[in-house]
Amino acid sequence: MQAIAGDLPQCREALSGPAVQLWLGRTLVAETHRCLAEAEEEAAEAVGGRAAGGSAADSSGAAAVLTGDVQQQQQQWFALPESLRSGGLPLPRERSNTADLLMDVVESVGAVWDFTVSGPRLPRLGQQPQKAFFERHPAGGAMRKVIGGVGTPAEAAAVAAAEAQLPPLHPPSYTAVQVYEMTHAALTAALDHAPAEAVCLHAPSLLARLVMELPPSQAAARLPSLWRTLSRVLPRLACGGTGAPSVAFGMMSQGPFWDSVAALLRRLCRTAAQATAGPSEAAGFVDAAQQASYTVHILLRCSGVWPAVLAYGPPQQVASLVRTMGKALAVVGDTFAALRQRPQLLGPATQMARAARGNTMGQANFFSALVALLEQASVMAEQGMVFHGLRGYPDAAVAAARADQHRQERSMMINDAIAKDPFTLDIDWVAAVGGCPSADTAAARKQQTLASWAVQQWVPEMLRQGPMAGDA
Repeated sequence: MQAIAGDLPQCREALSGPAVQLWLGRTLVAETHRCLAEAEEEAAEAVGGRAAGGSAADSSGAAAVLTGDVQQQQQQWFALPESLRSGGLPLPRERSNTADLLMDVVESVGAVWDFTVSGPRLPRLGQQPQKAFFERHPAGGAMRKVIGGVGTPAEAAAVAAAEAQLPPLHPPSYTAVQVYEMTHAALTAALDHAPAEAVCLHAPSLLARLVMELPPSQAAARLPSLWRTLSRVLPRLACGGTGAPSVAFGMMSQGPFWDSVAALLRRLCRTAAQATAGPSEAAGFVDAAQQASYTVHILLRCSGVWPAVLAYGPPQQVASLVRTMGKALAVVGDTFAALRQRPQLLGPATQMARAARGNTMGQANFFSALVALLEQASVMAEQGMVFHGLRGYPDAAVAAARADQHRQERSMMINDAIAKDPFTLDIDWVAAVGGCPSADTAAARKQQTLASWAVQQWVPEMLRQGPMAGDA
C-alpha cells in the first residue's frame, strides 16, 4: 500500500497532460456515440420490420421518437470538434459489439480520471480513510479528519492552505462536472446496450466520488440519475461477469445493497462446486472468494452499517443474508482445505488471482470479516443497554460522567486491528447511522434477535475451522 501511495503523485502528473486528457475525452465521447449509433440502427431496423406488418401511424410515431432520440444524442458531444468525432477504436475479436467495448473504455478512462480529476470540495465520508494514502501529504492527518467529518475549522483551514501550496500539475483539461457528465453518459449507454457479462467498477466509483466533491446544488441535481445508474451496475458486479443472474436480480434495482452481497455469496458457492476440476476453475473460485471478502469488508464492515442493518433492515432479508454468509463461510473453508490438498491447482490459481488483482485474499479474510461483524453487533448492543440504563439514573451529572467513561473505554479491537493499515472504526458514526437503538425499542430487540441468529449460523463453523482459517 505504501509503495502504491508513493507512486501516485508521479502517475497523476504523467497522466494529467493536456494531450493525454484530450485523447481520453475524445475516445470516450466518440465510443459513446458509436455505441448509440449502432443501437439506433438496430432500433430502426426493428421499427422498419414492425412497420411492414403494422399501420402507417405506428411507423410514423416510432420514427418521431427515434428522431427525438437522435437530436438529444447530438447535443451530447460535449463541444468536441467535428474533426475529432470520427475514427473509433478497433473492435477486439472477443467483444460482441461496440457497447461491450464501450464498457471497457469507460472502465479504463474512469481509472485514469480517478487519478487526475477532483472536484472543488473534499468529499465527506463517515469514516476517516486509510493512512497510507496521506502519508506524503503535507497536512495528511488533518485531511483525514476533514474527510472523515471530524476536522475542526482550524484543521480545515490548514488543509486548504496546504493544498494551495502544492506545486500545480498540468493545467486541467476538464472540470469535474465535465468529467462526471462524460463518464455518466458513457456508462449509461454501455449499461443500456452491453451484454450482461460486461462489468465496470472504476467508472461508478469515480462518479460516486465526484458527486461528493461537487457543490451541493450540482450534486443534488445529479444524485437521482446516479442512484438509478448505480442500481444497474451492482447486479452486473454481483454476477461476477458471468451474465447469469439469480432469481433475486429481477428486483435488484429496487432492493438494498445487501441483495448484491447475497448474490456475490451465491456466486461464490457456485464456483466452489467446480473448484477442484482444474486450474482455471480453481482460479475462478479464488477470484469469487476475493470479491466476496472485499465486498463484505467494504460494504458491511468498514462502512459501519452492519448494526443498523440488524436493527432496521427487513428481517426476512437480513436473516436470509446471515444464513447465506454462514453457508459461504463453510464453503470457503471446505474448498480451500480441498485445494490445499491439491497444490497443483491452488498454486496456479493463487498466481492468477495475484496477477489480476495484485493480491490474494484467502480463507482468513472472509473469516475475519464475519468475526468483525459479530464484534460490531455486540459492542453496539452493549452501548445501547448502558445508555438506556443511565437515562433513568437519579443524578444526571453522574450519569453523564459514566456515559463519557463508557465512550472512552469502549473499543472494537478486532475491527481496528484487522487490516495491515490500521483502520479505526468510529463507534459514534456507527451509532449515528442507526447502529445503537435504545434498549427498550423494537429496533433494539430485532437487532439482538438477528445478532443471536448470526452467532448461531457462524460461530459453530468458525470453531470447526479454527486455526485452519489463519493459514489461508
